[in-house]
Parts: sequence; C-alpha cells; structure tokens
Amino acid sequence: MKVNSINNTSVSVYRKRNQQKQSAPSFRGVSASNVAAGAASLGAASSFLVNLMGAIDRGGLFASFTITDNLGTNVPRTVKGLFRNKEEIGGLNYKAALEEALREYITGPSMFLIPAAIFYGTKKKWGPSTSVDFNLLNSFKNNLKDVDVENVSDKAGLKRGFFENVAKSVTDDEKTIASVTDSMMKISELKKTDYATKKEYKAAVSGLYEKIADAFAVANKKDAASAINPSIITVKSGAELLSKDSQAFAKQAVTFANDVVDKSASVFDRVQKSVTKSSFGDVAEKTVKKVKGAKFASSLVAIASIFSFMTVIPKIYSRSKTYPGSEGLIKNTNNTQQQTATEKGAQNAGK
Repeated sequence: MKVNSINNTSVSVYRKRNQQKQSAPSFRGVSASNVAAGAASLGAASSFLVNLMGAIDRGGLFASFTITDNLGTNVPRTVKGLFRNKEEIGGLNYKAALEEALREYITGPSMFLIPAAIFYGTKKKWGPSTSVDFNLLNSFKNNLKDVDVENVSDKAGLKRGFFENVAKSVTDDEKTIASVTDSMMKISELKKTDYATKKEYKAAVSGLYEKIADAFAVANKKDAASAINPSIITVKSGAELLSKDSQAFAKQAVTFANDVVDKSASVFDRVQKSVTKSSFGDVAEKTVKKVKGAKFASSLVAIASIFSFMTVIPKIYSRSKTYPGSEGLIKNTNNTQQQTATEKGAQNAGK
C-alpha cells in the first residue's frame, strides 16, 4: 500500500482560509432601522468630537490641557479609587475616590492658574508688553529706535513709524508694508465704545488681523516656510531670523505699541528739549529694559510659586491618617496576624 506524504504547509493554508470564511461577518438580516440607528450614533459621536476639538481650539493650551487631563487622568483615577478594594471593604471606597479627585483636580489647574495670576498682576503693574516674547522685545525695540524721530512730532507719528519698521522686518514689498501699517494703526486706535456690542468690536479687530495675515501670505509666497504654511512668517531681527505666526506677531506688535511706544512718546511732551534719535534711543532702551526685567522676575516667581504649592498640596488632599486606598487590605492583614497568633497560642497550650 502506497501512502502519499502530506504537505504541512498546504494543510495550514487550508485551515486558515476555512477560519477566515467562518469568521467573516454576515450582513444578512440587518434591518434598515439598525443601520439608521448606527449612523445616528456615529453622527452624534463625530459631532461631539468636532465640538470638543472646537472648544480646545478656542480655549488654547489651558482648555487643551484641562480637557485632556480630565478625560485621561482625573476621571479614570477617581473612578478607580471609588472601586478600589470594593470586595474587601464591602462597598464603594468613597474616601479613596475623594482623595484621588482632590489631588488630581488641584494639581492640574494650579499649574496654569498660579502662573496666570502672577502674569496678570505683572501686566497690571508693568504693562501689557510683559506678555510679548523675549526675542520679539529685542526686535520691536530696534524697530522703535530706528524711527526717524526728528521728523515725528506726536504719538501717532511715532506709532506709524514703528509699525512701518515692524512690517519692513518681514517683507520688502511696499504695498504690503503700507497695508500692514494702516491695519495696525486702525487696531491700535479702535475703542470698544465705538461699537454697540463687545462681539462687534472683537469681529472688527479679528478682521483687521486676518487682513494683515493675508497681506503677509501674499507677499511671502516665495518664502519656503510660507509655502508650507502661509500663516508662518520670517522676521528679521538684526542678524537673527525668527519664525512666527503672522497674526500672533501682529498682535504682539500692537501690544508693544500701545504700551512701550506710548510711554516712549512722552519725550514729545518735553517741549523745552529737542528730540534726537540718540536721546530717544536711550528712552526706548530703558523702557524695554524695565519690561524685560519684570517679565524675567515674574517667570522666576511663577516657577517658585508652583514648586512651593506642590509641597503643600498633599496636606490639602490627605483626608485620612492612612491612605484610604489600602483600606480593607490593612484590616485583613491585621486579622490574619491575630488569627496566626491565636493558632500559635493554642498549639503551645496543647504542648
């Protein structure tokens, strides 16, 4: 009798194909109502995600961190604490859940709220320019010092000269420089009282910033960074080149103008003295130096405050002498030790 050899590879391939056929889902018998319900659920889920991402985008870094921290850490850890050692204690562990919630909901927001409070106080005391980036403070200072102050007689003329130099640090296109300068001047002169509602004022300001961004995007089409992302511009600051978002850059320029430029314009009030480029440069230098000093000091205070608060947090969220997450386990350990001691005592008595 002749026995043919069996090819193991062909057998395994056959088995795999058979398994795939058996596990293939069948869509027979799926009703239209089930399909509609599934589509509705999917639509609701996608709408929720879109709204969530929109809220994150509108709220910035704080909203992004808060939502992520809640969904990824705070809520899961609180729920985990609630069910910790449920069988050992015969119910939900409310103490562990409370401690977990207090710890997570205090540590996360405090990382933002403490610096925010310090920087808010710094802006009130030393001016809005303390929120401007360090490297842009140097760039804007040079833009201000380069204004031909001998041909300027008031604050408005000084601002216009500053905005022109700011625009020139991004592009050489004269049409774009004029457009950006006009838009920045309009923004700096806008007042909330000129509009019926706060929403209308914000819409007007937002429209001007978008106009600035569009002007820079058109002028910088040949720039490599702008070709990839039209909102990115390259700012010439001396020998240094800075990559910035066009709208963020424009906002910081206006902030600097409404603070440092306004303060520096006080030299025009001193009629008895003639304003020269050298004397004005000294005023601008001193003003920006104060802003940078306040910004640096507030950053150190913010860091120190966060570290100090972190050492106090355990005293706030600790509600029990022992960690409530070990409740039930410690009791069981004590009971086991007592039982073992009793058994040993009984054995010794028997001897």
